[in-house]
Amino acid sequence: MFQNGIMYEQNVIVKMKPTSEPLGIECEFSHLAPGLDLLVIFVGYMEVFNMEKILKSQGINERTIFYGDEEIVSHSIWWKLYALIKDMSPSFVSFYNFPNEKLIGVSRRAVI
Repeated sequence: MFQNGIMYEQNVIVKMKPTSEPLGIECEFSHLAPGLDLLVIFVGYMEVFNMEKILKSQGINERTIFYGDEEIVSHSIWWKLYALIKDMSPSFVSFYNFPNEKLIGVSRRAVI
């Protein structure tokens, strides 16, 4: 966002934190700076939810959603196995029901 000059009038960083409870969703909204807010979503570890509905319930009308993903590169058999399992698993984008038409992915390579 900062390197490419993509800043909107209102920007919200969304952080999801799993809880030790199986079910339940709680949101904590805080103001960080002018035009920058933080939404922390505490989610039960078995909870299945729709991210777009949570954003709407918090009064957030998303224009663009940036998300990050990484490619894991290693010579270690354990990291290769982990990378294979990660690649075979559904992405968090599809799991959390993000609106596809508003997504912009940012990828990075992690060499371990």
